[in-house]
Amino acid sequence: MVAISMVPLVLCIDVEPDAHVFAPGQSSPWTGFENMLELVPALRRRLEEATGKPAHFGWSLRIDPQIAMGYGSPTYIAEKYRAQLDDLAGAGDAIGVHPHAWRWDPVRQVTVADHADKQWVDGCTELAVGSFRTIFGRAPDYHRFGAQYMSTATMNLLRSLGVAIDLTVEPGEGPDRDAQLPGTVWTGQTGDFRHAPTAAYRPSPADYLQPDDDDAGEGGLWELPLTSSSRSRFPGPPHRLRSRLRHPLRSVRGLARRLSPTGGTASQPGHRLLAMWLDWPDPRHFWDAAFEAASGPQPPYLAFAIRTDTGSDPALRRTFTRIMDALMEDKRVGDLGFVTPAQALAQMGLATPI
Repeated sequence: MVAISMVPLVLCIDVEPDAHVFAPGQSSPWTGFENMLELVPALRRRLEEATGKPAHFGWSLRIDPQIAMGYGSPTYIAEKYRAQLDDLAGAGDAIGVHPHAWRWDPVRQVTVADHADKQWVDGCTELAVGSFRTIFGRAPDYHRFGAQYMSTATMNLLRSLGVAIDLTVEPGEGPDRDAQLPGTVWTGQTGDFRHAPTAAYRPSPADYLQPDDDDAGEGGLWELPLTSSSRSRFPGPPHRLRSRLRHPLRSVRGLARRLSPTGGTASQPGHRLLAMWLDWPDPRHFWDAAFEAASGPQPPYLAFAIRTDTGSDPALRRTFTRIMDALMEDKRVGDLGFVTPAQALAQMGLATPI
């Protein structure tokens, strides 16, 4: 393996209600976020001791119509927890936005992920960025669209709204990964990231999954894809069996893709998203995969995202804790620096240092 030193690692925490979807008048609590606020200070101290460097995180706030429906304001989270968010920003953390395109359908009594309606998606994006500006007096530090959705039109809109960094792209992941979420109906298609770039790039206005070779100047929008890894590095058959038992509908869709004329193995990449919520039998293998991924693209970096229900779901919390504990015991931990997205770009020489 190629020797690596000072690899910037971005860990984004999507700040969401405990439940993905809910009906009007039945809004979900934010227990996961509140628990993460209690967990992170100790995690920050441990990482700083292990790496010998300051540790920073990213917090992606849900600001969208579903939040407005459930809590009376799209910026509910920023209003209720403003003091805590100011403390996080004061500690050097990045604060971004994480809108979803959820729309409540009163006739069918379901939540619709309305990705087919460009006007609706545009409105969700504009609401997130615009409301953030109103509350904080500046553009969000970064953007991550929810439910793995992205399109060229949305990426171009983000650019026009003055967003500097996006972290939506999840290389190796196919479209409509979570389209069987109970209580939901999905329209259109989420991002097809199977063959997305795995290194930081400026998205082309003609195709957000292609680098813009004509853009060599300062400013503009950067895409910072989450980290993916070789499929051979992923948990073996026992994990896959448990996953299939837990997600039978997803397994059926996967089988259908493999049997279809255009969705078989020939269209599948040799990698997939390196996810912190997977049940790794040996969490040390997660970091083996991560360092292997960082040894590939130049300049190297790592980027991961978790949801705040990591703080409230016992299984997710246990999985994340085991992964982070394994890192503390890894001799390579000193090669990492937990940084914000902007700091990662600066350390890679891709943006002006901050």
